[in-house]
Amino acid sequence: MARRQICAAAAATLIGLTTAAQAQQTCLTRDVIVQKLGEGYAERLVGRGLQGEARLFEVFMSQDGSSWTIIQSFPTGMSCIMAAGTHWQQDDIAAVFSADG
Repeated sequence: MARRQICAAAAATLIGLTTAAQAQQTCLTRDVIVQKLGEGYAERLVGRGLQGEARLFEVFMSQDGSSWTIIQSFPTGMSCIMAAGTHWQQDDIAAVFSADG
């Protein structure tokens, strides 16, 4: 029992130390997450890709790259924040694929 309480206290402490965008995995409807990312962090969708038939991953970032978020969306309409951070560096895709090597 004591071990469970210690683990719970440690988890609560770690959660308290993270920013809102970096907190434990948050799942809400996609439209709510998109709205909160836009209003709270000025992030917009910049890319997406499928994993299998039922998982859509989307990358959101602020215009200056000061924040970014990756969400995973499901056919049910629910989405979960998978990762978030700062200092996004966007490469020029055309330049990457036209470079030798």
